[in-house]
Amino acid sequence: MQQFITGGKHEELEMELFSMLQKTYGGMFQQILEWLDEEIAKQRDKKRYYLKDKRTVRLQTLFGEVEVRRNDYLDREKGDEARRNKGN
Repeated sequence: MQQFITGGKHEELEMELFSMLQKTYGGMFQQILEWLDEEIAKQRDKKRYYLKDKRTVRLQTLFGEVEVRRNDYLDREKGDEARRNKGN
């Protein structure tokens, strides 16, 4: 950061700041998604939806790529995997 104080261009400062914010907000977004997934796990119909496994999903976001651990469920009534987001 010293180079910005001693005469760096404001465009370079903007790019550095943008990169730092992307990483920060990407991490926050990951934490929020994982928290939501845990809330779904707590509130699901446990008699119907069996928690089968966890899997890693990589999402392309405005913050860059975000890696999230998500729960996979088995629907005991339908006998197949029940995912909140069929595309992932």
